[in-house]
Amino acid sequence: MHANILRVPETEAFESWLETILKGVQPPLWLVGDAPWREVVLSSRVRLMRNLDGYAFPHRSTPLELEEVRRIITRSTPLEQRTGASDAERAMLVGSRLVAPHFEWGAPGRAVMLNRERSVAVMVNEEDHLRIQAVTPGLSTLYADQLAADTESNLGKELRFARSELGYLAASPSNVGEGRRVGIMAHLAGLTCTGGIGEFVGRVEQEGFEVRGPLGEGSPGWGGLVQISSTRRSARELYEAARCWIDQELQSRRRLDRSFVKYRVSDVSTTINESDSLTAHQAVRLLGWLRLGALTRAIDLDVRTIDALASVVWLGDDHSAWCSRRARVLKQFDRFSSAWTRR
Repeated sequence: MHANILRVPETEAFESWLETILKGVQPPLWLVGDAPWREVVLSSRVRLMRNLDGYAFPHRSTPLELEEVRRIITRSTPLEQRTGASDAERAMLVGSRLVAPHFEWGAPGRAVMLNRERSVAVMVNEEDHLRIQAVTPGLSTLYADQLAADTESNLGKELRFARSELGYLAASPSNVGEGRRVGIMAHLAGLTCTGGIGEFVGRVEQEGFEVRGPLGEGSPGWGGLVQISSTRRSARELYEAARCWIDQELQSRRRLDRSFVKYRVSDVSTTINESDSLTAHQAVRLLGWLRLGALTRAIDLDVRTIDALASVVWLGDDHSAWCSRRARVLKQFDRFSSAWTRR
């Protein structure tokens, strides 16, 4: 997490911030759309990196050059341009993996472009001139791949991308080539609880995939939530591999003692009710247990509401203001539930 990504609102503004989340922020497609195998895979994402031919990479550009790149890109697409957004909308976009947590909103030449369904976001002048991110519900990597490819194709009608014999050029040498990363956000609570997560991660990495924490921190222990992605494997290969991983996770869940899950959920509920401060790690871990309880029917909770809560607690640093906000958000489950089940 990076400090000072956003202006941290005053404590008394919390209720206004929460109401904006509940009523004023359009929910992304991954959260409200129909989703195959959503009990294990929350969302699929395809990210494309591109740079404009003839222009320096963002880290080598002046503010004026960055502004010129932004103007060129934004006039080449009908996507909605956002050079700024409310704290509430930024939280949702970051938690949805549509926008990077360290994206410098408001800096010279920066912009985010969004489609109507909030399934595609284009970051302008992040690490590269263009970062196209398509995020879709459940295990739908082929759909995300098509959305990203269509967005790139439409932009490519007006823009010329930098290439060499190695492929697309990138600010980071590790991204040179296809400039594509395909991934899923998975909830592997069953494998985590039964002790099989370590072996699973080793096997997945041997297959050419990377396993990271929810926002790329590299820790697979955040409530069983992990990102599994690759720059070398295709969207179809990820889809086929994930079908096997889903089976493994569901088998692990079936071996769980429901009374054990109920006990842990009860403990989580007590922690939420008694906590005045939670780090991002703690909040997501608690929500991971609640999600497992809902999916195994150990408790009667709405999974989509849990996912909505999880999507707004990852942003911000772990200083007192953000930790206090997370604790208060988790106490608002009923308000989230009534708001999100109507969407």
